[in-house]
Amino acid sequence: MIEMSTKKVIVGKAELLEILKEKTGLPKKSLESALIALTDTIKEKVLHDGIDIRIKDFGTFKQKVTSARKGRNPRTGEELQIASTTSISFSVSSSLKIRDGEDDTDEE
Repeated sequence: MIEMSTKKVIVGKAELLEILKEKTGLPKKSLESALIALTDTIKEKVLHDGIDIRIKDFGTFKQKVTSARKGRNPRTGEELQIASTTSISFSVSSSLKIRDGEDDTDEE
């Protein structure tokens, strides 16, 4: 079973590129170009074109539209209009989920 740490570790772009470099042996510049191309493509296709992108055994990127609505300024109580927004949502593949009580190693 996986021991879950109580402290969350965040890996930034530079650390991710270093991990990928160690795993693949590819130059960091090439990996950075590929990562930028991937994120730009996801933004363009999902956010602007409304196309879902599904990466098998990883997850699905989808467009999420939040409608315009009325809100209140918490300080003054004044009613205001909140604009609609379009963003990207991500749903993780079930193959990446670990259920409580299950071990993630392949035992035979």
